[in-house]
Amino acid sequence: MLAEKFSWLAPKRLTLQSHLTFSHCCKNGNVDSTRLALGVPTAREFGELRAFTNKCQKIFSEKGIDVSSYLQPQYSMRLSGLGWCLKDDGFKIYLLYDSIGIIHPDFKDLLNLYPVGDLSQYKDNGLVSLTYKENKLVEHKLYLYKEDELEARNPGSEHTFYGDVIMLSSTRVCVTQECYFGPDPEKPTLPLRFRKIEEKLNTAGQIIAWKNEAYGYTLDTWSGSDKDNWTTYFPH
Repeated sequence: MLAEKFSWLAPKRLTLQSHLTFSHCCKNGNVDSTRLALGVPTAREFGELRAFTNKCQKIFSEKGIDVSSYLQPQYSMRLSGLGWCLKDDGFKIYLLYDSIGIIHPDFKDLLNLYPVGDLSQYKDNGLVSLTYKENKLVEHKLYLYKEDELEARNPGSEHTFYGDVIMLSSTRVCVTQECYFGPDPEKPTLPLRFRKIEEKLNTAGQIIAWKNEAYGYTLDTWSGSDKDNWTTYFPH
């Protein structure tokens, strides 16, 4: 089934497993916590996925956004979530793809912009996103997941796995996201104390992370260049 096919995916916020994800972005020490995303609750029941898709289409219609070209059968892509950045009025659409070999041309072009190497080293299926501002498409992204990352970092661990995801963007540089894989829902996520979080976040970021973990919402993804420039994601 669909849920099983994508159950390996990391992070949780990019799969069909997360209802709601909050993200926090820090630039030069200033934190923006106005970003959130909604995902399909589960794909175990086709009816739920169909209902979610219908609701999304109503939102697209109200905004005057047409994503029909991305959902053509030959590209084998489907809606998986929506996101908002309240500070700059950004709106995101997330889609899952079945095969990178037949992905929409807009995302294939990204593979020509960046030296990502042989595609056989990545999972064939994954996620893409579209970003709109003032209801106009301003950016599209492609996420690549390495095949050997699933167990190479800590085989046999009692915790979920750690690995990197490559994010390709039409408007900025290639970004490597540090993610925590969860192929086995019975395994706990790696606790913050084992991730040397103090080396990756400033005081404000650490407070955000520790408070979320206290309520059971563990850091799912981190990317950044230093303590004062980073982005974190916490799926709820």
